[in-house]
Amino acid sequence: MKKTILYDLTPSQQLMYYSVKYSIKKSVVNIGVSIWIKDKIDIPLLKEAIYIAISRMDALRIRLTEEENITKQYISMDEPKETKVYDFSKLTTEKIDNKLAKWTRKTEKYIECDLYDIAIIKGPDDETIIYFKVNHIIMDAWALTVFTKDILDIYIGIKDNKALSEAPTSFIELVKSDLKYTTSRKREKDYEFWKDTFNTPPSYAAISKENVGKPFRSLSLSSKSKLKVITLEKEKVSKIKKFCRENRLSPQILFLLGSQCYFYLLNNKYETIVNNSLARRSTISSKRAGGMMVNSLPFKVKCSRDSSFIETCNKLTIDQMFLFKHGDFPYQDIMAYIKEQYPVKETAYSYTDMCFTYQLAKINSESDIKYSVKSYSNGISAMGLYLTIMDVSDAGTLDFLFEYTLSVVKEEVIYKIYKLMIRVIELGINMPEISIGEILDLVKGEIE
Repeated sequence: MKKTILYDLTPSQQLMYYSVKYSIKKSVVNIGVSIWIKDKIDIPLLKEAIYIAISRMDALRIRLTEEENITKQYISMDEPKETKVYDFSKLTTEKIDNKLAKWTRKTEKYIECDLYDIAIIKGPDDETIIYFKVNHIIMDAWALTVFTKDILDIYIGIKDNKALSEAPTSFIELVKSDLKYTTSRKREKDYEFWKDTFNTPPSYAAISKENVGKPFRSLSLSSKSKLKVITLEKEKVSKIKKFCRENRLSPQILFLLGSQCYFYLLNNKYETIVNNSLARRSTISSKRAGGMMVNSLPFKVKCSRDSSFIETCNKLTIDQMFLFKHGDFPYQDIMAYIKEQYPVKETAYSYTDMCFTYQLAKINSESDIKYSVKSYSNGISAMGLYLTIMDVSDAGTLDFLFEYTLSVVKEEVIYKIYKLMIRVIELGINMPEISIGEILDLVKGEIE
């Protein structure tokens, strides 16, 4: 097979590549998502739309190869991988979800092969389900919304005999830009920011009582995880968004502060570190592209007991703004610096038990097709808790996806964090001038 131009992996891709290379369970990089379509769908037409969408998205056609023991990437010009059609119309929704979760946990090869699987499923009550499984090295959650939108728009375009919508932008152009960053002056400036951020040792705040007081958490070989999804009702979401509009805040800040209050109470300290995910899609071209762009940034979430809720939200907004300004700097390089500056005897350890993502991307299809979205766990997590908050289908509710490592976090802790987080936010919205200390005194019973 004739290969096209080879490109190095970007720092964001490398983070995922190292995860799969050094993990015992290779499913660690699998992303599994399903789109449940309520409308009557022409399946052969949908299959055609999927093939066209694949041909229009370069990121999905990326393959990995080895050149002189270095992993590179290239765009495959082969025909799209077959989209299989399954008839699960006699199965219950629960059984279908269990089957798709099992598919998501299945290990796949990742060198010299396609890094995606797509299936069309005939579901009960005439529903049609599109199932995606992609390797995180080539796609992130934002990219999946871009791809899904393109499929639905193409389907409607063919069905209505209209011109197809504009194709997604090129991910490879973003790859080229990211690779230039690695030798740029901006990288040097970003490095200085991170060195200044960690001019004192990281302050570890545990998620479980048995680790409270420790300087870090030693990583265990057991990384088996489960996914718990909790939906926040529309009325409460609306109230939160109204408060944020009136105070020029992002809901992300409220949820971040609310979640960290659990750690403040449990550890009796007002500083935590949470790995805050940055989509890195600020430009129009990046918003409309596939690919893997996400970076994980260790965020020092510092609060004062005496500061009011609204003052703390404003402070964290500014802190996060500076964090994101230097958000292109690779996570792995930040951690290498921290471990070099503050060496410990352990070889596998973490200064945080939580990763946080507030996912803004929505499918926003031009069609009026009615659908819902479900995510599935790949069964493996290196983080104690990975919280993703999203409303991909724009239903007005918010889904809280708690992916938690069973050896670190008990399911009851998930409910405590969620309940406390929402309670903190409600208190803050109703009484913006209430102090953080007063809020914690009111909610401390939630973790007992």
